[in-house]
Amino acid sequence: MRNLLILGGGYGGLRVIQKLLATNNLRDVTITLIEKEPYHSLKTEFYALAAGTVADKHLRISFPNDVRLELKFETVSEILLEKQKVLLSTGEKLPYDDLVIGLGCEDRYHGVPGAPENTLSIQSMRRARKTYQVLQGVRPNGSVAIVGAGLSGVELASELKESRPDLTVMLFDRGKNILSMFPPKLYTYVTNWLVDHDIEIINEANITKVEREVLYNHGNPVPADAIIGRQESKPIKLCVNWTWRKIVSVEY
Repeated sequence: MRNLLILGGGYGGLRVIQKLLATNNLRDVTITLIEKEPYHSLKTEFYALAAGTVADKHLRISFPNDVRLELKFETVSEILLEKQKVLLSTGEKLPYDDLVIGLGCEDRYHGVPGAPENTLSIQSMRRARKTYQVLQGVRPNGSVAIVGAGLSGVELASELKESRPDLTVMLFDRGKNILSMFPPKLYTYVTNWLVDHDIEIINEANITKVEREVLYNHGNPVPADAIIGRQESKPIKLCVNWTWRKIVSVEY
């Protein structure tokens, strides 16, 4: 009997589980999912949760109920490849024959002083909930700064304007155009839509520092009642020795 561990129940981990459980000839294999939350969450919709246009219950999906799948709702602290074990935050060590890593990503702050402490995030459901609470508590006719005009930043800006039309929403981006990875026809259309809906776009921004309710663009202070950090991410890193050959890394 081979023991397969899957670390992370996000899109990558869940897809692996679905594929394996749909295989008719899956025999002599036990599958164990290690996930810190008791459900799969629709991460691509966290911007709507933060803006208050959707309830979090609509973003939760139960994991498959299958006798071949064991669920452990814990946090992974270390991967011991040479010993073929995974260490949980509880101190428990789980042995495995095969391993899939799909632990997802965390926020990237690019070394900007004060950003980790003074910005909100939509990287996880818990952080998106906190961001929602802060945004809905912003004073009437207050201001919100969103750093990063990729898909998440643009979606959050538009949803927030729908949820709180009284707010001044500022969208900072370091490029000459928002959504610069897309064709000009698309980012021009989105830019015009945002401007028509009174969302202020600040292109070629350079955020040099963040303080409580103040961010600095090219060194110039910009007050804001709430600041949502750059919506870039980096893969979560653990203490892992990558020399072992039977490892599968899932990134999404």
